[in-house]
Amino acid sequence: MHFVDEHRFSLIQRVVSVETIADALLEKRMLQETQYDEILAEKVSSAQMRLLYKFARAWGNSEKDVFLEILKKQQPHLIKDLQGD
Repeated sequence: MHFVDEHRFSLIQRVVSVETIADALLEKRMLQETQYDEILAEKVSSAQMRLLYKFARAWGNSEKDVFLEILKKQQPHLIKDLQGD
């Protein structure tokens, strides 16, 4: 199981700046404009992350790797905590 799937619950609950993650995913063309707009329309970060995960269902492991790298850059302390570092 991929890290982002394994830690789905924790990531949904603990990621706080979903907008910047969505920006990076849009830039990498992993989100469509309409998906990006839907995510930003949500006001609560956990709701934004749930929606992001809905769109991520279509991703393979290579896209999930990119998502994880974005998370590592933008939420390094959270990822280290989840990795047990």
